[in-house]
Formats: sequence, C-alpha cells, structure tokens
Amino acid sequence: MGAREAGARRRPDRRAGALAIACGVGLLVAPLAGAAQAAGDDALGRKLFTEVASPTCATCHVLAAANAAGKIGPSLDELKPDADRVARAVKQGVGVMPPYESLTDEQIAVLARYVARASGGSK
Repeated sequence: MGAREAGARRRPDRRAGALAIACGVGLLVAPLAGAAQAAGDDALGRKLFTEVASPTCATCHVLAAANAAGKIGPSLDELKPDADRVARAVKQGVGVMPPYESLTDEQIAVLARYVARASGGSK
C-alpha cells in the first residue's frame, strides 16, 4: 500500500473526529435552544391564559405562576393536569367551562403545555 492510499484511509478518521466534535457541540446547544423555546412558549401560554382566551382562564382558575386566583373552576395548581387533559378541556369544554373555539389548535397546544408545566402536571 502506497503513501497515497494510507493518507486516503486517514481522512475518514479525521472527518469522523470532526463529526464527533460537531455532534458534541450540538448536544450542548440543543438543550439551550429547547429551553429558549420553552420560555417563549411559556410567555405565550401565560398570555393566552391571562389575556387572550375569552373569557380568560384566569377568571375561573387558580394558577400561581400566572397570578390567577379564580374561584369558579378547579385550582390547576392542585389538579396538576397534563397537557393532553388541558387541551381536551379547552377544545371540548368541561362542566360549565365552554369550549374555546376562538383559539387555534397551535394556541391550544401552547396553552396546554404552559398550564401543565406551570401547575407541575408535566415538566
């Protein structure tokens, strides 16, 4: 085997090393990007909970993270619902709670994730 063939064999090793480093950096950056998105989702979810939904969720529900002290619906801090449960309730209504037909599916998903995280229903 000549020097040229030996050099050709080493190149994949260097590329593999560079790829491993790039993947390692990606593994460090991805959680930060996910945390930033979650923070953005939480800000939007809080706004949907306290201002956008009509009537607002805060009118009826207790949720400390949103400074909500409603007295009609259950305390979400005590109930600790997961996001699926919140989304179903918002879409279909529960008891005296109406379905929120004015919210888009994306808004409902963001709101549901926010309530679940803020209440401790899911992290």
